[in-house]
Formats: sequence, structure tokens, C-alpha cells
Amino acid sequence: MAPKTPEPAPSRGPLVLGALVFVGVIVLAVRAHKEALQSPRFQVDPAQARVSARPSWLPEELAHSLAAHLSERLGEPLSLVDSDELRAWAPLLAEEAWVREVSSLEPVFPGRARVRLSLRRPVLKLDDGYLAADNGQILGSGQVEIEPEPLRLVGAAQEADRRACAQAAAELLPFRDQLSDWGVLIQEVESWGGGRVAFRDARGVVFDWGRPRSANAYAEVDLEPELKIENLLRALEAKPGLVGVGRVELWRAEPTLLPAGG
Repeated sequence: MAPKTPEPAPSRGPLVLGALVFVGVIVLAVRAHKEALQSPRFQVDPAQARVSARPSWLPEELAHSLAAHLSERLGEPLSLVDSDELRAWAPLLAEEAWVREVSSLEPVFPGRARVRLSLRRPVLKLDDGYLAADNGQILGSGQVEIEPEPLRLVGAAQEADRRACAQAAAELLPFRDQLSDWGVLIQEVESWGGGRVAFRDARGVVFDWGRPRSANAYAEVDLEPELKIENLLRALEAKPGLVGVGRVELWRAEPTLLPAGG
């Protein structure tokens, strides 16, 4: 009987940016170890990176652009059998400003790898159009639509001030949809020095947020973000629509309403 013609080896598999688990790696790795180190069938090529899952706030166009950018950091194809090679990607990916954490690097035999990344979310938009993350780090140009839109940063020329504004914007982010339902459309954030931060809504009302919790040791005298939001709701109940109000202090135990022009 004529020997069976072996099937041609498939091309190198893609690097998949997403969040799935792998099954049967140990069995396949043992059975294929001898030929796998040099076989394209058991190699992964970063140049073929694609996105399998993304957070809802990240536009598809930006997700694919980010995947392409990250793949450029990873260099040449590698063998999935050599776990050290795959782990070596972690510090390369962690250098990227968008990446908060490399959660996992998983081989998926015969020719894929899954990379799970925790991303930093843009919370600020600078005057030059660049975006900044919750730690104040610059992420890149803001020529994409992200919902809710990152807050416009006013002033904050010093890095420490920008970082405080970014931290406060990140604290506010989970409540912005609720605030919009209450008619409070926050658009800007600015530093008042000493770690203090204030927000401004579409009507020009200023909300004195105080210090973000992670800013410095003095932040412990300020309320938790949830309590600041409760103070804002109490202010709205006391003065519907905040008509005639110019500023609301949120960081104390009781909200303080100051008149416009006062």
C-alpha cells in the first residue's frame, strides 16, 4: 500500500486579542514537541493579529488600529511549544500606554495564541486633541468617538495637576450616565491646585469635587465618590435644575450651594 501523502502544513496562525480559555494544551504539546519548534503549524505570527473581543466603549476602528500597533511590538513569529517565548511578550505589551495589565497569554494549538489585555480608558481630552488615561498618561490622538466623551481638560499645565484631574475624571466616569439623566452634563475638568479638582457642566455650573481618593494623603478628609454624587443629588433636590447656582461644593459632609456671580 502506498504511503499516505501528508497534508500540507497550514500557514502560521493569528495572534488573537481577546478573552477565551484553552483546552488540551499539555497533550498536544507532548505529542507534537519534536516537530513543533520549527513547524509553521505550531507557530504564531504577530503580524496576523486580530480582535476577537473588545470593551463596549472602544470603537471598532480604534480596536483594530490598536491591535495592529501592538503587534508591531512583538517582532517575529514564535513557537507555541516554547512557553518562555510567549511569556516574553508580556513586558513588550506592558510598555504600551493603552495597556493597564497583561492579564493572560495563552497558546491555542495548533497555531494560535490568545492575548487578554486590560486597557486604560481615556478620560481626558487635552487642548491639542490628545487623550489621557486615568493615570494622566497620554494615550494618543483623539480623532475617534468614545462614549461618554472624555472630559476637556482646562489648564493643569503641571503633570501632577493633570494626573489629579484624570483620577477625578475616572472617579466620576461610572456616574456620568446617571448625571445626564438628572440634567447634569459634565463637560470640563480643571485643577484648583493642591490636588483639588472641579468639574463644569454645559450650563457653566462648577462642581467642587475636592481631591480624588488616590491623589495624596490629604484626600482622606474628602468624601468617597459615591457620597459626593449623593451630595450632588441633594443639591438638585434643594435647588431643582440648579437655577441661579454657580458652584456646588461636593466634598464636605453637607453640600454647599453658592450663587452664580457670587
